Amino acid sequence: MTSTAVEIAKCLKEDKNILLLTGALCDNMEIGGKRLVEYAGEIAELAGIPVAATGNTIAALVERDIKTKKVFAGNVINYMRAEKWEDPIAPERPETLVFIGYYPSFLNMMLSSLKVKKTICLDNVALEEVTLSPPDMNIDDWEKFLNEIINELKKK
Repeated sequence: MTSTAVEIAKCLKEDKNILLLTGALCDNMEIGGKRLVEYAGEIAELAGIPVAATGNTIAALVERDIKTKKVFAGNVINYMRAEKWEDPIAPERPETLVFIGYYPSFLNMMLSSLKVKKTICLDNVALEEVTLSPPDMNIDDWEKFLNEIINELKKK
């Protein structure tokens, strides 16, 4: 379901047991002069969300002192399907998974294997498989969308 930045920010503020997953595009994409991983780090920091750093995103997140752990995306799927949650990045099994920096086809594949209460995509492609997703947008609109989420998270 497509959502506004305000709706997504509200979930990031209010939902409990959230885990943010940063994909390989976070290191490879620059939007408005910032790498995508910087947006991810700022969102995680403002919302107080731990990060499962997939791809090679861990270095940039550790530099920001974000609570993170290097994880393979496939392992997150296995952790979510396991009877007992044993991943040390989050004390409890996440009820909301947030994704940023993934190719849509890869994300769809992961989502089809997951059983989770809520999923949020922060990428610039609308995905029917997630609970909340931005509409399809170009890079400039995506930059505005991510900045709007960040500005909403800064509000108390």
